[in-house]
Amino acid sequence: MRRFVFLFVLVSALTLIATVTGSSSGTKVPAVVGAGTISGCLSPNGCTAPPASLAVSAGTGGGEYTFTSQNVILLGQVQCVFRSGVAFAAVGGTFTANVGGGLVGHPYVVYFSGQTATRPDIDPVMPTSFPKKCPSQAPSGATFYPLLSGSITYG
Repeated sequence: MRRFVFLFVLVSALTLIATVTGSSSGTKVPAVVGAGTISGCLSPNGCTAPPASLAVSAGTGGGEYTFTSQNVILLGQVQCVFRSGVAFAAVGGTFTANVGGGLVGHPYVVYFSGQTATRPDIDPVMPTSFPKKCPSQAPSGATFYPLLSGSITYG
């Protein structure tokens, strides 16, 4: 009887892992992964700040996003990802930690195109489906900054 219970639990756990990850091998394939440095700062009005660092690991199961500029460190939980082909992604969610300001709990969206990225759009004007569903394109006025170092990979 113990063997049957153990076998049932083992098969159930493996089935759950395969279902949650979307893969029979048990590995997640992220929609966008990258890290690097961009020029620019958090202020949309421009500034003379040194380059900013970013890191993203986002897939259908969530992920993390980090943006660092001078005295500002933003850590975000990814709640939605939209990826188009191998050269565009929108990643959105909610900030979970913030050093240098009071942005915890605020929604954000950031766009990636090729080897460029936007600064995080904080408190974006989005449809009610956000952050469960990310936008499928960047706003017409979005500024994309080329990576000065690092890389972005679209899965």
